[in-house]
Amino acid sequence: MKQLLGLALLLALALTACDSAEPEILSGREWNSAKQVVADTTSSFAYSDPFIVQFNYGKAFDFDSLKIEFFDGAGKTRFRQTVEVGHRTGSYTVVGKKKGELMTAEGYFRSKNAQQVKVKFTALVSNKDATIEKFTLEKQLEILAGK
Repeated sequence: MKQLLGLALLLALALTACDSAEPEILSGREWNSAKQVVADTTSSFAYSDPFIVQFNYGKAFDFDSLKIEFFDGAGKTRFRQTVEVGHRTGSYTVVGKKKGELMTAEGYFRSKNAQQVKVKFTALVSNKDATIEKFTLEKQLEILAGK
């Protein structure tokens, strides 16, 4: 009986650990549309590389919308979008396309200069009076010059 109780407790802890994954930002050069994931994760990009960013919450979204912002090395906003998200979804991916091709780092940051850039995701909760920021997650990325 003690073994059965111990096994049940261990299973409950394992399930709790799986459900409480930390939010994260993944970035990369390749998108696997079949699995809906960034396939080639990296934090350094040549200006000509495809630029894909994915926000993984670790569980179903418990907020209404997601504000996405990209900032160049000087702190200037280069991309801003707010999207409504479903409560059955647990991730959102920015996969820009230009002329049928994946958007490059140069396309987002409009520069061929080496720089540290920042991507920022802010979860927003709306009620009848206001929209409130639930949390913000940021990631620094590097754009390399001359490649």
